[in-house]
Amino acid sequence: MSSVVIFTSAPALTAELQKEGNFDYTFSWAGVNNVISFSKDHNAISYEMTGTTRSNPPGGLFDKNSFR
Repeated sequence: MSSVVIFTSAPALTAELQKEGNFDYTFSWAGVNNVISFSKDHNAISYEMTGTTRSNPPGGLFDKNSFR
């Protein structure tokens, strides 16, 4: 019996990261926050944010990533 393992992130693992110099990236995000008041002096705040990142030049570090 044989099995096959497929790694969908293999190109990302084998990419050579830049070791020196500058890199440029832009990220955009949007989100909401919730405030829970425990007393007049204490609050708890939670944030939920989503967004994307792009790099210049395209294909560089952090290009086409998304986060939540």
